[in-house]
Amino acid sequence: MTQLYVERMYRSIRQTNNYTDAGIAGIVPVCDTADMKNLARIRKTRGFSQAKLAELSGVKQATISRIESGTNNPSLDTADKIAAALQVSTVELFGLPELEQRFLEAFRSATPERRAALLTLLESDQ
Repeated sequence: MTQLYVERMYRSIRQTNNYTDAGIAGIVPVCDTADMKNLARIRKTRGFSQAKLAELSGVKQATISRIESGTNNPSLDTADKIAAALQVSTVELFGLPELEQRFLEAFRSATPERRAALLTLLESDQ
């Protein structure tokens, strides 16, 4: 694995879990705006305007506009709401490769002990 890949995987895992002791809460940005490049493409494919997506997701239209323009980093809560409204996974919205998506799905379904072990492994690799 390249260092960039390891960092993205670590960031994705750390930011999609619910470990309160990790300092990750619903208001913490989960990705760089460059990672949200799929938002506008998926929204347009669905035939939604920013206003319609805002209505469906419960996220302000201005927030969606700022995310798409690269001036705002979404929190996990916001990204989850947008992904649900678009009927895609949050991982797809971020544009992560399929391998990362499979890894994240396995991570989410893992026991808390396995999650902790995976995070320890990734943290020790940095």
